[in-house]
Amino acid sequence: MKILNNYFRPSDNTSYIHFKDGDDREFLTNGIIIWQEGLNKKIANLIPDHEDFNLNHVYENLRKYHRYSSITKFLENMNKGDIS
Repeated sequence: MKILNNYFRPSDNTSYIHFKDGDDREFLTNGIIIWQEGLNKKIANLIPDHEDFNLNHVYENLRKYHRYSSITKFLENMNKGDIS
C-alpha cells in the first residue's frame, strides 16, 4: 500500500487520497466512495497538496463506509506508527 498524493476540491470542501494497493492498482477515495476507473479525469479537477486537505475527515468516512478496506487498515496502522 502506498499513498500517491492527496487532493482537495474547494468547490465542495472535499479531500481525496490517491493510493496504490498491494496489487499495484490505483484508487482515489474521499472516504465515502472508492474509485478505480477514470482516475485521470477525476484528478484533473482536484488541487494536489492543498493546505485545506483533511486526512482525518477522509479517514473517518473510510471507517464509517469501508471499515475493512485495505486503505482504512493502512491508515489505522499509520496512526499507530506501523506503516507497512
